[in-house]
Amino acid sequence: MSVILYYFFAFASALVALAFWRQRRWASILPPGPPGDPLIGHLLRMPSTDSALVFHEWSKTYGPVMHLKVLGRSMIILDSYQTAVELLDKRGITYSDRPKFTLYELLGWNPSLVFLQYGKQFNIHRQMHQSYLSRRKAEDFKPMQTQEARTLVQNLLDSTPDKYEKFVSRYNYPDRGGSSNHVQR
Repeated sequence: MSVILYYFFAFASALVALAFWRQRRWASILPPGPPGDPLIGHLLRMPSTDSALVFHEWSKTYGPVMHLKVLGRSMIILDSYQTAVELLDKRGITYSDRPKFTLYELLGWNPSLVFLQYGKQFNIHRQMHQSYLSRRKAEDFKPMQTQEARTLVQNLLDSTPDKYEKFVSRYNYPDRGGSSNHVQR
């Protein structure tokens, strides 16, 4: 029994040491802020009213960029306009990105521009979209849109109401299964 207890304490000690090591490593990267409590962080120190005034007072001690953590979620507080312009305008690409949506990647939606993270692939997709969605290029699509609108109206006039959904669904985003909803002309 004592051997099992020994291994349990060794494992628990290793976990605690790992947690402290990770916390110290992240703390060295993040800007300074008021001391937080274990697990809840700065929850008890967060102002419920006049937060701007409280943050401004804290900035006199910790500087114009502060880090707070509430229930495991990190927040960066910028107290001055100059700091906000410097970090978000001039160096915004460094700090801005979309979160990674693992579920969308598993569903095969990763190449979508909406879910891409900033980088080379994002720039390629953005340029492709802009080349087809510019004002000048949109004019090129008008004859096709007019023809498709005429086809839809003709199909609706020639069919019964129970088939309307079939014709209208042709103009929706195609499903991922590869089937098409094209209607014979």
